Amino acid sequence: MSNVDALKVIQAYAQDYAGEGREVISFVEAGVTYFQVGHNASHYFGLGVDSEGTIWKWSSGEDSYDKDGSIVYKTDVYKVASLADIGYVGHY
Repeated sequence: MSNVDALKVIQAYAQDYAGEGREVISFVEAGVTYFQVGHNASHYFGLGVDSEGTIWKWSSGEDSYDKDGSIVYKTDVYKVASLADIGYVGHY
């Protein structure tokens, strides 16, 4: 599957998540265009494709608290071998 096909599938996934007629949320980080495909109370989840066709999973959210009681945020990014290997899109 080409990166164009992977991008179309990810965009369809993001549109399904957003809901019919609603705007898909996308963002660029480290040269990868990600699309939001989920969230919960403390984290956001995304899938993206870079210019080389590599698929990436992204999650970001609350991780812990520092000594002053402020929330510490953590972002995880994982390379995915193929669309068939995406699996669960949530906490990794």
